[in-house]
Amino acid sequence: MATKERDYEKEYRDYHSRPEQKKRRAMRNAACRKMGLTVGDPREVDHKKPLSKGGSNDKKISG
Repeated sequence: MATKERDYEKEYRDYHSRPEQKKRRAMRNAACRKMGLTVGDPREVDHKKPLSKGGSNDKKISG
């Protein structure tokens, strides 16, 4: 049985170029810049409040 090759262009078009994905990517990039991370930095910005200190994965931002 032959495996079907992935169509990366279609995946990008159908998922990554959607407005909500663009907004999430922009927010992630802004958080990285705010923390002083540069392109290629192996570290990443995770949660505003660490899960170990009571943070959550909820999208809702609480003040």
